[in-house]
Amino acid sequence: MAGASVKVAVRVRPFSSREISRDAKCVIQMQGKTTCKYPWEGGAGSGWSWGFTNPLAQGWE
Repeated sequence: MAGASVKVAVRVRPFSSREISRDAKCVIQMQGKTTCKYPWEGGAGSGWSWGFTNPLAQGWE
């Protein structure tokens, strides 16, 4: 599939009380329009900057 592209949307939210009580680990952090993915143990982390705007929220069709 030469020339194909994929768009990925990341939606983040605060931990729920259940996740907090189970000591869940945060692996995604947003800083403005930059998303940082933190590594699992022994893995590699990464970061990218990409702004997603919902076209329906702006009245586009």
